[in-house]
Order: sequence, then structure tokens, then C-alpha cells
Amino acid sequence: MKHRFKTNHLLYIILGSGLVGLGLRYWLYSSGYDGKGLLVDGHPANALVFLLTAAVMVLLGLCVISLGKAPAYFQLFPASKIAFFGNLVAAAGLVINCFVNFPQTSAAIEITFFVSGLAATVSLVYLAFCRYGRKQPSMFFHGIFLLHLIIHTISNYSFWSTQVQLQNYFFTLMASVTTLLAVYHHTALDAREGNRKWYVFCNQAALFFCILSIQSDNWLFYLALAVWNGTNYCSLRTAKRSKMALPEDVLFCMQTLQDAGYQAYCVGGCVRDSLLSIPPHDFDLCTDATPDKICEIFQDHKLVRNGEKHGTIGVICNDKVYEITTFRTEGSYTDGRHPDTVEFVSSIAEDLRRRDFTVNAIAYTPEKGYIDPWGGRQDLTARVLRAVGDPETRFTEDSLRILRGVRFAVRFDLTPESDTLAAMETLAPLMDNLARERVFDELCKLLPLVKADDLIRFAPVITQAIPELKATVGFEQHSPHHSYDVYTHTAHVVEAVSDDLALRWAALLHDIGKVPTFTQDENGRGHFYNHAKVSAEMADSILLRLRASNALREQVVFFIEHHMLPLEPDKKLLRRRMGEYGAENLQQLLVLQKADYVSKGVVENDCNFDAVDAVLQKLLAEAQCLTVKDLAITGNDILELGIPAGPQIGACMTHLLQEVQEERLSNESQALLDAAKKFMEESL
Repeated sequence: MKHRFKTNHLLYIILGSGLVGLGLRYWLYSSGYDGKGLLVDGHPANALVFLLTAAVMVLLGLCVISLGKAPAYFQLFPASKIAFFGNLVAAAGLVINCFVNFPQTSAAIEITFFVSGLAATVSLVYLAFCRYGRKQPSMFFHGIFLLHLIIHTISNYSFWSTQVQLQNYFFTLMASVTTLLAVYHHTALDAREGNRKWYVFCNQAALFFCILSIQSDNWLFYLALAVWNGTNYCSLRTAKRSKMALPEDVLFCMQTLQDAGYQAYCVGGCVRDSLLSIPPHDFDLCTDATPDKICEIFQDHKLVRNGEKHGTIGVICNDKVYEITTFRTEGSYTDGRHPDTVEFVSSIAEDLRRRDFTVNAIAYTPEKGYIDPWGGRQDLTARVLRAVGDPETRFTEDSLRILRGVRFAVRFDLTPESDTLAAMETLAPLMDNLARERVFDELCKLLPLVKADDLIRFAPVITQAIPELKATVGFEQHSPHHSYDVYTHTAHVVEAVSDDLALRWAALLHDIGKVPTFTQDENGRGHFYNHAKVSAEMADSILLRLRASNALREQVVFFIEHHMLPLEPDKKLLRRRMGEYGAENLQQLLVLQKADYVSKGVVENDCNFDAVDAVLQKLLAEAQCLTVKDLAITGNDILELGIPAGPQIGACMTHLLQEVQEERLSNESQALLDAAKKFMEESL
């Protein structure tokens, strides 16, 4: 949406506002409200001054109201206790002013002013609570207050015959005009330019003239207006621009685009991470240059044009690809993943409007600082996750944004605001239409980050991505060894293991077989016989469906299938287990078992995991013989004894390994050869 008026439209608005002002003034005169009239003898400039006053006031009011849907309009209402109380104080001053000037007659104009004043008071109260809860306000309520301001200024125009009257008229007029200008500049210009200097100037001018107008007859009204302007300004961040550190290659790309006459911004995740003091992994750029222009500008560089259809060109600088995307708006998402159409635009604000969350809808350029029409910086400070615009629209366009939202909330410690969270939960079933690879990739990014509370609060989304988990939510185990339901226990196990991806997947799926294997004995105690095997089979099916790699799937299935395997601090037993499963797998299995044990919600004292781990570490330090490859001889050494080749050679090597692990035989070549010769003689 562009917020620019053509010249002829502007002239029509000025002419119309002048006619409105003329009609209003004639109404005031005919009603006998002030008895001064439109034309006063001896002052021929009266009519002209009034027409200009009315035209400017109405024009500014229309401009502000027309921009009510501008992205930066949302920035007028950051959460602020100062602004909340300031708006309430202003509302109190306004309503007192209304009753001080209570209609003394039944004249329509007096009643109209009184009613509009009360309506403006209600609007200020509404806007105050928008400040308190950081809710998107309706321009209708803001417009009511601005309309009352316009009518108040026009209706108080009077014949000025003395210097004091002229001075008061000028102060009150400038107070109203600068107030409207401040709202207009912040709403319209901050979104496009990222420059608050005109807003700051107009706001401070409005505060200055409001204070000067306090000496007029309507001092209470302008005192309330001064409080409103002052507290609104205090609630906003200053115009100081913090700097974002940019690599030389990024600065080169931006400067090259700007030298060619185009805009250039860093956008998205790199800006968000920088604001959170997290070193960005990559830098995405956006510009108003079209893809063919980007290719022309960087014709001396290697280019990656795979994303050209959607406006993205990759420019290779020093062997690294920097993606530059043209400002764009997007059509509908028929496939729930890609926009059906892409339209290039010239406004960064329009480009940011299409993004998923406010914290990702921030742009940066060294010349203008941060461009933040959706309040993403404020949301980062307040630790709030908020969809850009209507959350249902954002998630319907691409339902993977729901899982991405969970990841952002977990990674950056954000709390989804109510509407965004409700849409995430309600629209989670749309994820069933996503390619499984996309879901798996997002879950792999999420799992190493989550804690138990995260899995619990986002259960409706997580269980939609993995439907087999739904049955575990709230499923009581009826066991003295467990105080948690299956899903809550699972959540705590996930948090308790390390952030190794295979372990996290194993922890998440290790007990999904408990629901189908659940039985209760005559005492009501729950049992889950063979649940480890069933859970492993279900996990194997889930990971196959999600297109997980074979290596990851096999490792996860192994951990789940053996998570009930008894492990004791016995060197001989652990040496065999290490030889059978591998030292690293056994160590990770022990981590899963310990996490499973400590996440039951009850205190039990028969835990020996530390002792088992101590023995494992000792065996590793001793460089124990764990596999046939660790034996001091090979199969070829046995063949040299004159023993014919065949399966007996392998059986002999396995026998020797067992003897060494049981400490009945030393791992020395001569001792092994003697034992091999004896074994083969007995076998033949």
C-alpha cells in the first residue's frame, strides 16, 4: 500500500476541506454560539485566515486517518506504562474540560462539542489500554480524538483585535497542527525512510505550543494535549541509531547497489541476531533493483541464479554467496509453501509486510539505521513472538511457519502473544500437507534447543508434527516409579540428555510404545511389557516417514530398543557390551538411561549410573580389546599355522576375543597363536 497523494488529489482535498471549514463556521454563526460570524467588519483577512486554518487542519486529519493501516502505525503503540498513565491523565483532563464547558443551552453545536469531547475521552482510554497491552489499535478511535482536536481548533477561531488574542490563536493553532504533523510523520515517513528526525521535531514543537496554549481560555484542554504528546514521546525509543557490524563483502554489495542508484538493506535473521548480540551466520540483502538489474550491476562476479524466479540472485564474493532479493509482495500460497505469484515493489516497508514474524521483519542500512515498521525491536526487548499482521494469514500461507515459530520462541526465549499462539495451535493440522523433509529438517533444528517446558507448552504443535505422540499427552502411568504422565516424562528426558541430535530423537520417541503396551494388574498398577521394542519399531516407522537419513534412524532405533538394557559396573560385562555395540554408542546409551531414570518425578536411590560410567571411562583409558580388530593377531596369522581358510577362521577370532575380554587370555601374539592352534584342533 503506497501512501502518496497525486497533486490533483491534494488540491481536491484542500478545496474540500476549505468548504467544510466554511460550512462549519457558518453553522457556528447561524447557531448564535459565539456571535462573531464568518466576516467581521474591519477585518477582511478574517475569512482567508479561517479558510486556510480549516483547510490545513482537515487535510492533516485526512492524511493521518488514511494512513491508519500503514505498518508504522503499529509502532505508535509500544507497551509503555508511562504512555498508559499519560493517556489516562489526558483523558481525565479532557473529560473535566468537557464538563467545565458543559452546554448551557440546547444549541446543537454546544451539545455536539460536548458529545465529541466525551467520545474523544473514551478513545483516549481505549488507546491507553492499547499501550498497556500492546494491542493493535483501530484508527477509528485514534481518528475520533484527532477529529475532536480539529473541530476544537476550528470552532475556537475567533476575531482577534489585540496582540494577546492573536498570540493565543497562533499558539493553539500551532499546537494542533504540530500534533497532527507528529502523528503523520511517525506513521507515514518512519515506515518508508526509517528516519524519526521530523517526528521528533514535530512532537517537541507540539509539546512546546501546548504548554504555551495553557494560558488560553481552554487551558485544561491543552494541558491534557501536552500530557498526551509528552508521554507518547517518552514511550518511544530515541532517534539514536545503534550500529550493526557488517562484513566488508556485505558493505561492498550494499555500496555497489547504492552507487548504481538503488536501495540496499540487510534484512531478516542477520539483523535479528545482531540485535540479540548473536554473531550472524549469513547476511541476506534486499533491494529495489530487479533481478536483471542485479545481474547487470554484478556482471563481473560469479552469480547464482537458481532463485531468480522469486527475485533472488546470489552474488559470490571471496567464495561466499550473498543472496540479494528484490523487494516483493506475494500472492496466494496454493501449495502452502511457495507464492503463486511474486510482484516486485519499490518499498522496503511493503517487502517487510510479507514476512513471518516481527522479529524477522527488520531491515538495516548504515545510512538510515534500523527499519522496523512492525515493532520487531520492541518485541525482541519484550521477548514477544508476534506474527506480522494477521497470524492466520501468515500461517495459512506456509504452515511450516508454525514450527519455525516454535523454534524462534525456544531459541530466543520468546513468548508468543495470544493471537499468534492461538493461530499456531488452531492451524497446526495444516502441517499435514507439508513435505515430510521440511518438517523433519525443522524438527532437527528445534530438538537440540528445547527444554521440558518448551515441549509441554507447545505440545499441540509438536504432537501434530509427530501424531504418534498425541496419545502420550496426559497418559497416566499408574506406577509408583512415575509421577508424570508419559508425555511430561518424555519432555523431561529430552531436556536431561545432551543436545546430540540422535539422543534427542531417541529421548523424544523412547516411550511412544507405552500406550499400546499398557496393562494394569489386579492392584491397578500399570505395566508396559516389551515397550522398548514396540517404541523402537514405531520410531523406525516415524523416521522413515520423515525421510531421516539411514545412519540417524538406525542409531535412534538402537538407543530406543536398548534403553532398558541392564548395565552394571562390571568390567567383563561392559567390555563385552563395548565390543558388541561400540564404545561411543554405549556411552550415549548410558546418558539416555540416566536421563530416563532421573526424569520420573520421584526420588529413588538405587541408581548406579555414575559407577557404570566410571568403569567405562577406565576401560577406555586402558585401551581395552573391544573388537577382533584390537587383537594382537589377524586371520592371516592363523592361516600361517597351516590351518585351511574357511569360516573356522572367523569363529576362532571371535573365540579369542571372548577369552581376552573375560581376562582368561592376554592379548599377546604368542599367547593368541597358541590358543588359536588349540581351538582349531578341538574344532576339527
